[in-house]
Amino acid sequence: MIIAVANNKKLGFQIVKKHGADWIITKRGLGLLFVLGGLLGLVAILGLDILRGRSLDFGPTQKLVLGGCVGLIALGLTLIPLGDRPA
Repeated sequence: MIIAVANNKKLGFQIVKKHGADWIITKRGLGLLFVLGGLLGLVAILGLDILRGRSLDFGPTQKLVLGGCVGLIALGLTLIPLGDRPA
């Protein structure tokens, strides 16, 4: 028996489901978390670069992290359309 415990009526989808005694995140919820995490990472790297005063002067590690954030966003965007099935 699956019970929806976090059903957002405005958006019309579930983020977390309860299956028996276990809490299960949906694929759409996981995708949203990935997108938000990637965006937060992008903003953090760009914000730190601006605070240091070296605007748009990226080193190899920063480029790697920015690429990882973009990849995380892309992965999240592919999970969102998969719906309310458990992840």
